[in-house]
Parts: sequence; structure tokens; C-alpha cells
Amino acid sequence: MPPISKSKTPFHARYGSHPAFLSFAPHKSGITPLSPLHPGISLLSPTSREVRDELEGFQRGVMRGFTSQYLRELDVVPERPFNVEEDIEIGVEVEVLEWIARGRWDLDEGLEGDVKVIWGELEKCLKLVTLLLASVARHPWFDALLLGEREAVRIERFEARDRNRFPGVEMGRCWKVFRGRKPGLVETGETEREMDRIIRNILEESLTFGVMRQDTNPITGEVFGDGVKVDAMTVYGEDIRVFVAWEILAPLLRRDLNDGERMAERVFVAKTVFHELMHVFHFAQRNFSAEGEYLGPDYYRSLEPFFEDEAEAEYVFPFPSSFHGFFFSGD
Repeated sequence: MPPISKSKTPFHARYGSHPAFLSFAPHKSGITPLSPLHPGISLLSPTSREVRDELEGFQRGVMRGFTSQYLRELDVVPERPFNVEEDIEIGVEVEVLEWIARGRWDLDEGLEGDVKVIWGELEKCLKLVTLLLASVARHPWFDALLLGEREAVRIERFEARDRNRFPGVEMGRCWKVFRGRKPGLVETGETEREMDRIIRNILEESLTFGVMRQDTNPITGEVFGDGVKVDAMTVYGEDIRVFVAWEILAPLLRRDLNDGERMAERVFVAKTVFHELMHVFHFAQRNFSAEGEYLGPDYYRSLEPFFEDEAEAEYVFPFPSSFHGFFFSGD
């Protein structure tokens, strides 16, 4: 077997060591693409091929079934420069919406570095969020979220242990499901008007943003138990506060990322903020009056619903797939 270099790979320099490699190869990331001509792998050596198989198995485990080389061949993780101007990187020149713009962000705590530089990177992410928000009202999923009827979840969808925790009418009172509305029930512009009402009467007055640590509650300062880490967290009430983890913002400040990696980091931050905003729209619509007055805490009113036949009451998860061209169907 060819000797293994102890020097750090370019991928290790950017991504560090995966915990699975720390004990025997702390200089390796485990995600370097393994091309057929990779100098560390000999196709004529059975032992070398076993190493390759193990590495590719590891990569599939951490990248949802894909290897780094396959993603490179698909141009999903391009090494080539994009050769585009900064403003063209997100397609068009965009002004960040006022209700998610700089004046709504508290950047005095939780940051490491120059606030102006950090905001410059975060602003690019919020331009992507602005583009998503400009289109979301025309999507059937968002229409269903705001205007679809809620129905009780069928009892057979729950496991026996959950039926015992929420017996009888209590389960139907707690858990609801919403589905896409039939085209004939949708009035043109109806969803846009409801979205604008929520923004104008509620979010423009009540919504702010901040930065947190992945493992620490930003309100209490207590570390989450069981090693829990989150990319974002929203605190609900009369004042709605969305916190984004510093750990997902920090990579944007690095100067050793290529154009593809930098754009991927921006998209991840934008997707995270957008995800939280979908939860915010649901909460705001159900816990404020039409004029924007907070109705006070209510456990049942605030419980989040299931979307169609999803197994988890995390209704925003299926939305990115349907938003980018996949389909869902209601009854």
C-alpha cells in the first residue's frame, strides 16, 4: 500500500477532522474526493481498495448517500471559479426587505469579528431570503399554511405510546393537519393579501433578530442538555425574536473557500432564516388579532400542525422540496 501522507489536505484545512478520524488520522477530513487517479489509492492493491471502499462508505454516511467525487462530477461542489460579479451572484440586485434588514438585527452580542464585515456577508444571505419571500405567496404550500383548514389528525397515525400520552379528545384537540387547497377554492391574490397583513400589522412591529451559540439558550444563557446544538431558535410571544447560530455565520468570514463553497454557505444561512420565518408566519397569524394585538399565550393555539401525511409535526421540512419543483397532493 502506498505510504500515507501526514500533511493536511486542502479539505482538512477548510473543514477540519471528522470525529470518526480523530483517533487515527487527525490530519484527514475524510471527505476529499477520491478520483480514479487519487495518489493515495492503488487500484491494483486489494488493501488499498478496501480503504477506498471504507472512505466512500463514510462519505455516503455523512452526505446523504453521495460521495465527494460524485458530487464533484455533478458540479454540486465545483472547484472552478464562478467568474461573476458580486451583485450577479444572487441573480439580480435586491434590496433586503425592511422588516428583516439591518435595523432589526442585534449584532452587539454573540459575534467574533468586525460587525461591518459580518453584516456585509449576512446581508447577502438576506437578499436570498428576500427573493424567496417574493415568491412564497404563490406557492400552494404557503397558501395551505395560511388559509387551509385544520382538521384533526387521524388517531391511527399515532403509535400506541402517544395515544396513551394524549388520550381521547385531548389528542384531537392538540394535533391538527393541513393540506393543499383545491385550485377552485383559491382566490387570486388571497394569499398575498394575508401575507402582507401579517407583515404590516404584526411582524413590522414585533419581529427582531439576534445571534446565539449553537449549544446555549440565548434568553437564559443555559447550555442545552444532552449535547443538543441548533442552527437557529425562535422565541415566541408578544415580541418575536429569531436567533441564528454564530457557528453557521462564521464560515462566511473565511477567505479560503472557493466560490461554490461560499455560495453554499450563504444558501444554508438563507434557508435557515427562511425556515424560521415560516414558523413565525404560522405563530403570528394564530396568536395575534387581525389588527396586530397579541392574544396572550395559548398552548393549543400555538401547537404546530402536521403537513399532509408527514410523520413529524415539523411542517416546514417538506416545503423546500416542493418549492424547488417537487409535488405534494392533498385529499
